[in-house]
Amino acid sequence: MKSQLYLWSRWVLYLGRSFDTHRHTHHAVQLTIGLDGPLWISKGSHDQQQLPAVVISSETAHSLQVEGQWVASIYLEPESEDCGRMVDHYSGNQSSRFKALNVESDTQRHFLALLKSDVNPQLARQLLQKMIEPNAMTNSHPLDPRIIKVLKYLNKDPGLNIPVAELAQLVSLSPDRLTHLFRQEIGIPIRRFVLWQKLRVAVGAACQGKPLISAALEGGFTDSAHFTHSFQKLFGINPSFLFNQKNQLAVYIE
Repeated sequence: MKSQLYLWSRWVLYLGRSFDTHRHTHHAVQLTIGLDGPLWISKGSHDQQQLPAVVISSETAHSLQVEGQWVASIYLEPESEDCGRMVDHYSGNQSSRFKALNVESDTQRHFLALLKSDVNPQLARQLLQKMIEPNAMTNSHPLDPRIIKVLKYLNKDPGLNIPVAELAQLVSLSPDRLTHLFRQEIGIPIRRFVLWQKLRVAVGAACQGKPLISAALEGGFTDSAHFTHSFQKLFGINPSFLFNQKNQLAVYIE
């Protein structure tokens, strides 16, 4: 089976061999499911728990002692509404920074089936939404036209660092009002959305075979070290892992 990585505008899904064996932290909230056995999660050398699946809070030092095991790992922006819904839904001791999950066997089978097939963004998104929005009604209201205009402006050149004040002027709003409206409509703060967008652009360029420095610049980072630090800070993964041919990783970028 070939590992798969999906990058959306505010979500990341990794399906494949676990690589989380060294103690580390990251900013994104992580939901990991053991697909072929339980997970051993550790906060320290003498503090291990065996769980079928787990939600790990932002900035929580941990390691998953499951090297080589097949897993599904979802990464969410901790400031997003998606993350709030997910954390509120699953039971567990919040003070421990870990929440145990009991995942339906059908869910595990569906993730495994996806792993055994070709990259399928539609199915991957459906499975991801089932995990992060278990009780949420689908909100199909149209986006505010002003937010659509801002998104189009950002998408013209995703590598640019555009000040919020400039975006606010574009749609005749104050920066504070635009910040509030953007989060209300998109579900994530505007500055975090821009960071995720830059990371996706840089990863996409690197996956096309461009040198890391070129990919970083294309994503709006000052250099490859800045890109590597930002990616590792958010996901706990060195981006060089993605481009190592030995990993046999298939990547989808929205």
